[in-house]
Amino acid sequence: MASKYARNFEIPAGFPELLKDFTREVLRAQPQNIYAFAAQFFENRKTDGFSSAGAADVHDEDTMSRADIEQLVKELFVEADADRSGYLDRKEFKKLFQRLSKDLALKPSDVWRFMAEADENNDGQIDYNEFVPIATEIVQSIFAKMKLQKQKAEKRAQAQMRAEEILLHGLPSDELELVLQNVFKSADKDNSGFLSREEFRECMNNADLGFTRKEINILLSEIDENQDGLISYEEFIPICLEVLTRILADDILEFPTNSDDLTQFLLDLFRSGDAEESGYLSANDTRTLLRGADLGLTRLQICTILSEAELTEDNAINYVSFARTAAQMISNMIDFDAMTARAHNLRQNSAEALNGITREQIETHLSTAFQAADQLGAGILDQPTVQQIIAEVAQTYGFGARQQRLLLHIADMDQAQMIQYQSIVESAYDSLKYLEREENQ
Repeated sequence: MASKYARNFEIPAGFPELLKDFTREVLRAQPQNIYAFAAQFFENRKTDGFSSAGAADVHDEDTMSRADIEQLVKELFVEADADRSGYLDRKEFKKLFQRLSKDLALKPSDVWRFMAEADENNDGQIDYNEFVPIATEIVQSIFAKMKLQKQKAEKRAQAQMRAEEILLHGLPSDELELVLQNVFKSADKDNSGFLSREEFRECMNNADLGFTRKEINILLSEIDENQDGLISYEEFIPICLEVLTRILADDILEFPTNSDDLTQFLLDLFRSGDAEESGYLSANDTRTLLRGADLGLTRLQICTILSEAELTEDNAINYVSFARTAAQMISNMIDFDAMTARAHNLRQNSAEALNGITREQIETHLSTAFQAADQLGAGILDQPTVQQIIAEVAQTYGFGARQQRLLLHIADMDQAQMIQYQSIVESAYDSLKYLEREENQ
């Protein structure tokens, strides 16, 4: 009978479980010096951060060390070893893995890996000392796989978030939606609200949004939901945004692009168009090759890249020296940090004029000058005349050599070296604004 004068002590939470663990270890190890064994046992528990078995109920692959895993396997083995023999029969072994699966959230396929490594002795028993190291390694490998999958999922989620922000070449999603809306409506000649698959492919190719062949093919495979061969506006916008987001997220995960590999790719590309192996290409041929390379570049981006190329007196480009510069610019254009910055700048500065110059000023000035030089009213001028007019306009507004080259590269030349100047008038302001944003990154 307890004395009424005895002091009352409150048993700490988890203390019974801790003693139970200690008893298991004593029975398993049969130490000669139990006092030294006990001191080491409790010191290890203190160092490992375990105050009780209950403290290890939740096991995290990010925090459990090899020692933690080995300790857990040992404890579960001892718990399953009902007769304290140091061996488990198949029934006891199955019980152990029912508990291990619960504690570590293992899948059936994971448990099979343990079962495959559990060798029985002649008596059909599984040896504790042989099994624990193997089980520890298997758990470590499972945890490593789980950690990798978790990291991939986190990276995918981050890529998805960034893709939603900077959908296409740094364009914010709300602005891209407006652009896509205009693209669809301009292709819908009869205002029916529908496009055929061929009309859709053509409008995507002509939209100058830098869609790659892969992107267009994926859009075509996804967008005709009701299988009627027609694409409605209601189908087009949401699916287009969803698919482009998914593609961009994949591209973000694959970035960065190796600039050296891209340089070699461009050299091979330019050499394919240099039949005379001179090392030079016309600006027109260089632009055509870049457009056909399926790099996902818009017309504005290609013109911006070409504006960095020094031209000879014959308006040719030394593509050997130009390839590395072009590769660096393209890498920057598909650098998703840069895209994020562009998207932010577009939101902040979309309404700002170009160095105080309005769209109407530039378009009016260029149009007036071109029409004055076009005495026949044919809508075309030779390259020297176009180049001279651009230089005069550039002097008026303080544009440098790069801006002048950009304007010259906007329009294609025909075989007679004539340029349809109206395309320069219509695209000059947007091209100069784009170049200004690129230079401010």
